[in-house]
Amino acid sequence: MCEDTFLCQGAQRILWPTTASVVRFVLALAAMVLVLRGYASLRTAFVLVAVGTVVATTSSLLGFLRTRWDR
Repeated sequence: MCEDTFLCQGAQRILWPTTASVVRFVLALAAMVLVLRGYASLRTAFVLVAVGTVVATTSSLLGFLRTRWDR
């Protein structure tokens, strides 16, 4: 099974890992903007980053489970 984005590139199956990375980045960026503008505390930023990590991991896992690896 493909466990790393670099390995997935060799298998030409990069849609799910790339999507997961983009989601994680967007949530981390949103956390940074909210903290810098004063709309959220640092604790909230950590929660957003943690949620982004969980969402990215879950979407990668679901993508790997749905992908056919026998071809």
